[in-house]
Amino acid sequence: MGNDKNFDEIVRNFILQDRGHFITVSKDNAFSKTFRSAVQKLLALPQDCLESFTEKGPAQRQIGAAVKEGRKPLMLIERELDGVHSAEFIGYLRNDYPDLRIIVLTTEIERDGLVLLHEMGVSNFITKPISVNGMIEKIAFTIKPPSKIGELLDAGKRFLAQREFEKALVISDKVLEYKAQSPAGLMLRGDALKGLDRRSEALAAYEGAMRGGNLYLEPIKKLAQFHKEDGNHSAVLNLLEQLDKLSPLNIERKMEIGGIHLQQGKAARAKTYFDTATKLATRQAMAKVSNLYRNIASLCMESAPELAEVYLRQSLESRHDVLDASDLETFNSLGIALRQQNKWEEAIKEYKKALKIAPEDENLHYNVAMAYVDGKSYEKAASWLDKALRINGNLGGTSAAVCFNMGFIYYHAGRKQKALDRLTRALQIEPTYQRAKELIEKCQE
Repeated sequence: MGNDKNFDEIVRNFILQDRGHFITVSKDNAFSKTFRSAVQKLLALPQDCLESFTEKGPAQRQIGAAVKEGRKPLMLIERELDGVHSAEFIGYLRNDYPDLRIIVLTTEIERDGLVLLHEMGVSNFITKPISVNGMIEKIAFTIKPPSKIGELLDAGKRFLAQREFEKALVISDKVLEYKAQSPAGLMLRGDALKGLDRRSEALAAYEGAMRGGNLYLEPIKKLAQFHKEDGNHSAVLNLLEQLDKLSPLNIERKMEIGGIHLQQGKAARAKTYFDTATKLATRQAMAKVSNLYRNIASLCMESAPELAEVYLRQSLESRHDVLDASDLETFNSLGIALRQQNKWEEAIKEYKKALKIAPEDENLHYNVAMAYVDGKSYEKAASWLDKALRINGNLGGTSAAVCFNMGFIYYHAGRKQKALDRLTRALQIEPTYQRAKELIEKCQE
């Protein structure tokens, strides 16, 4: 798969020959539009090969319907929907539809979240924004892993699903011929041997797979299940605690670990895990409530900024001071709502709270500068704009309005040359920008 045409062909064949079907679950209109354009215009695929949803329930039902019709769905889903992490939903789908291909859409992802999603069965990730060609390449790799080993593993999994364990074992041997000690190959071998009731050999294969990959969770989970079947609770506990260190956001596993400690009479140890599980669950619930307030505020922003302010403050308060980078958008929106009410000093206070979370965010520095403009404090505005540009010298490089605003600030702060530089850039982007032309004339007087 060396070029774009190969990627295009893989995706077309998936739809036209293998009865593939795309299902998206996203509220990102820009992504949905780009993806639909890629599928229908660039790849010239039929309209009915793609169905888009904004909620999980209808998407889940459609996946079930597609499978019943003999189609092969590939789902693209946001990492979070309405403030709720999609990992649990993905886990349910993976349990019901083991062959379902799943791509998670995200703007950024932390390591623990990445590991949890891998554990739940995610096939691949798309980090937005992404080009159309980049998107097609990601989907092609998800449909057809770029190696002989990937093809063999897919075949082995099909044999396992059909309970043809001898054939799966033969496939695993071929994988291991290509790559000795391959964790995926050893996992396949362990599953085949276990299916043949050759448990001691299966155990050795799983242990080999576990040694072969630091972040390969599946063999550890298989080993835990293996020892659970044999009633070896101490081994189960040890393996579950290893999994918890690798993937610490799995609430159900923390509950299971706590339960085993409780059975062993270690109530204090159990409480530690139970408390952590409840904290994670509370954080998820808070995120959902916070997102609800934020959505209400967005409805109010244009016509009732005072109401938007109320709901945005409630959104932040519902987080109970557990604030992170995901709250920056809320702070920015709150600042806008306050500025719309001429509460520019309060807006600055909120922006500065956000800067404690992200001190190197150039957009926040720019927003502080604009709030000082509202208060006609141009020297302070210019000082904050300087900070923003030190962080990112290309700030506003493609926006005529932002370039004009920067020129406006520097002009009123008495820095005419800097103002001219920004205003000239504004005209390069938008040659008919009348306000920029007028301000350039003033700078040249």
